[in-house]
Amino acid sequence: MASSIVKGILQAHFICVGTIVVISHILAGFWTIQVLQLLGLSLPLLLVVIPLGNWVSTRIDSRTMVRYIYDLLIVFGCLLLYKTL
Repeated sequence: MASSIVKGILQAHFICVGTIVVISHILAGFWTIQVLQLLGLSLPLLLVVIPLGNWVSTRIDSRTMVRYIYDLLIVFGCLLLYKTL
């Protein structure tokens, strides 16, 4: 139960954030042919990654899954801070 709630919250979060990022990039003029090519290359990978993520999430305890998510968020935050220095 808790795992499905966490998955739902994460999916809603990333849909909202992704939509805002795409719209802001379009408005700022960041979309180029190269960006569209990279998007075209990455979309087929979703057909592999989404089922793989669902498979992994069914085999990991929900508390462990939440811990992994927090750990990754900390790592990504540190990488962003490092890039700004």
